[in-house]
Amino acid sequence: MMEALPDELLLQICGHLSLPHNFTGFVGAGSFRDETAALSRLCRLSKRLQPFAQRALYHYIPELSDDIRYRLLRTLVECPHLASLVRGMYLGYGSITGPQLVSLFETARPRLNVPESLEQKILAGVEHRAEGFDHAFILLLLPNLEQLEIECFYETDFEMCDFVVETRAGADGGPPAALARLRELWLRHNDTEGTTRLKPRGLLTLPTLRTLRGWSVEWSMETQQDQAEGSPERLDGHSSVEHIDFAWSLCNGNSLSSMMSRYPGLKMLSIEWGSATVGCDDDLDFTAIGDALRKYGSSTLEGIKFDCREAFMYEEGESTGRIGSLRELSKLKTLTLPHDILVGEDDESDEDSDDEASNGSGLLQLDEVLPTSLEKLHLLSCEGDEGQLDDQIHKMIAGKKMSNLQKVIMARRRTSFRHNVSEFGWVSYQAWGKVILCTRAEYRPMSKKVEEWSLKHGMQVQI
Repeated sequence: MMEALPDELLLQICGHLSLPHNFTGFVGAGSFRDETAALSRLCRLSKRLQPFAQRALYHYIPELSDDIRYRLLRTLVECPHLASLVRGMYLGYGSITGPQLVSLFETARPRLNVPESLEQKILAGVEHRAEGFDHAFILLLLPNLEQLEIECFYETDFEMCDFVVETRAGADGGPPAALARLRELWLRHNDTEGTTRLKPRGLLTLPTLRTLRGWSVEWSMETQQDQAEGSPERLDGHSSVEHIDFAWSLCNGNSLSSMMSRYPGLKMLSIEWGSATVGCDDDLDFTAIGDALRKYGSSTLEGIKFDCREAFMYEEGESTGRIGSLRELSKLKTLTLPHDILVGEDDESDEDSDDEASNGSGLLQLDEVLPTSLEKLHLLSCEGDEGQLDDQIHKMIAGKKMSNLQKVIMARRRTSFRHNVSEFGWVSYQAWGKVILCTRAEYRPMSKKVEEWSLKHGMQVQI
């Protein structure tokens, strides 16, 4: 019976048992032990299903125990065809013994096709149990790796991976270069304090890299040596990162400027600052951040998310400036951030700004700072500014300057929107601590059960 089933159907059956393609170690692999065990049994029990089960089983390799990790490495060394199936991997800490790693490396050496200098450095590092050398060895085994997540302890743990990048070219006619297909890189700081500092070299300069994600990281300011080894001019045309997503991290104007200068094709930028447990931005100046956006993102950025509500300087009221006008960002479609870091605070004096968008109270006007390309505006915090904010949003909708705008979300609101926008073809409602305004075309009616619950809890809909 099974022999009659088409390959496409068998692949789908095995796919239901595999890890999600976007799965990462941030979530934890424990939830998928049953699926992994089932695929492993299929590989052993059915020759017909084996190639399909193997494809699903080895597609993504999550965090593993030391014993399983060693057995996996041995399998990848002995079976190159299985190593070629791996598209994603989580590299965490392990304690595989030095002799085990040396034995595996010697077995794999004939097919690695790497420069002798890299061979000797890896072998010496493995013998001395240096940090990161087992990571480098693993990366050399996986020619088709597309997604990589590395658990870091400050910046030391991926330095060897950087060395692999710098010497990644194989001999002429040899196998694909290591990391030649890598598109997504995750860097996760493994400590409750401090951050892993990212430097513009190695993994971060791969020409195939499209997405850079980090947990508790910060972009390191460049030294003169960094600038000499990898200037923006040197990387121009080669650095193709389009999406940066940092969570629980640190960033100020200078570091953002340095980072964006390295990635001229950046389309999506998301930064969520961490609390005092990850350090302290001693110079969180939003004016400098706005300057960096205008200088480097005017023709490419399509989405921005800045969540600084956990930033130490912001929480203590010691951050300065405001992002100001984003009108130069001609492709910007989505913007998510606290209201005050965009337009300033109401108690700022007139002397603080000569901006033409000022309304005389120190605040800037939304319809004068937002680009006409914007489709969605999400204000994460607007407590205390509701009255003036409602007036600005009403003016923006009524004036029809923002012809592409489809949705406005205001979080942490206890009061409803004070203006009627139905005459302009918009819907407004209040739910779950948010005020939401959207065009009728964007509005999706709720189910009856959700609507009953919402009305019971004070939700109002204005159509």
